[in-house]
Amino acid sequence: MDIQLYNSSDKFKEYFFSLAIDIYSDDNIWMGEDRENIARLFDKKNYYPIIVMDGEVLARAIAIYNDNKIAWIAMFECKTKDAGILVLNKCEDILRELGTEVIVGPKLDNLQLGLLIKGYKYPQSILSNYNPKYYARVFKKAGYKIKFRTYAFYLTRKSIKKFKFQINDEIVTREFDPDNLEREIHIFNNLNKQIFSGTNDYVDRTIEEERELIISLLPIIDPRLIVIAEDKNNNPIGFIIALPDANQMRKEGKIDRLRIISIGVVPEWQRKKVGAHLGAHLYDNVIVMENYQYAEASFILERNLPSQLLARKFNAKVGRTFALFEKKL
Repeated sequence: MDIQLYNSSDKFKEYFFSLAIDIYSDDNIWMGEDRENIARLFDKKNYYPIIVMDGEVLARAIAIYNDNKIAWIAMFECKTKDAGILVLNKCEDILRELGTEVIVGPKLDNLQLGLLIKGYKYPQSILSNYNPKYYARVFKKAGYKIKFRTYAFYLTRKSIKKFKFQINDEIVTREFDPDNLEREIHIFNNLNKQIFSGTNDYVDRTIEEERELIISLLPIIDPRLIVIAEDKNNNPIGFIIALPDANQMRKEGKIDRLRIISIGVVPEWQRKKVGAHLGAHLYDNVIVMENYQYAEASFILERNLPSQLLARKFNAKVGRTFALFEKKL
């Protein structure tokens, strides 16, 4: 089998994308790839796309180097176990030479990570992964171990219920304000750093990267689905972010599902009902938006018991399970 590293040719890009089309051609759940946005990754510094060929494309991946000695492998696909192991090994060779000590994968960014290992009947929601069942065996055979699991909780309009909780008068919730976009960008950037820095290999986004991400999502953002919590002095202390499932629009021509992609509270305000206030505000908004029939809350870490408890209080059930794998070099 032949290993080809990235070059700038259109032929290489076509090979890279053709593999997924071959693998999922008869799969009704797979949503396809955003070629334009993925192709931009090829030109990023420290991103190394790789393909394995033997008369046809058999495997692919992108090795992503971070300066913190923890690197990522993303966009992994393979037709055979041997080709999958080969492309993983080549990623490891590249990242080892750059000084990497630990590799996790699959992980494209802080939002999109993990292999699907349970719940294959559920739809592939926006910014979530989907893969054949055998991929987990390929990672394990290549020497990777599960670092942690995450859950996607599933809710329906018929099953969801609002629970009662003790109101904290020091907490105020409001909706995302696109008319003050620059302020909101700085708020999310600061909150993300306070809440997630140093956890689960989270890599801080610069303010420019935060701006780029939010602006890229503006065409699908509904301000009513993004809620910010503040203290009585108007200092931001938490957020919950939900997006209409734009994947559905591409396939079905309508959207009746949303995905809650993130919820977080700054450390000093945790266990003070901030999450409950955020969830209640979002519930009140969604329940009157009759087009939404389903919701997915993901990804919730297996050890994040408070968030799991909050989801269950709304009568949510585990739908999909993902695993992030790790290998020490």
